[in-house]
Amino acid sequence: MKHKIEMKWLGNLAYKTHMDGHELITDAGTQLGGEGKGVSPKKLMLTALAGCTGIDMAMILKKCG
Repeated sequence: MKHKIEMKWLGNLAYKTHMDGHELITDAGTQLGGEGKGVSPKKLMLTALAGCTGIDMAMILKKCG
């Protein structure tokens, strides 16, 4: 399975990302020099890990049910 990701720099520390038909803006918080225009990449990574774990658990429970 291939995924296409396109990123566009919005200035300073912000980026707009297009992936699989979805759009996402990432930016650093103001305490790090960003403008808080979007989710911080670090928080997004933690969210992705939690979401991946949740999906795995739901699929395992579905098979056992």
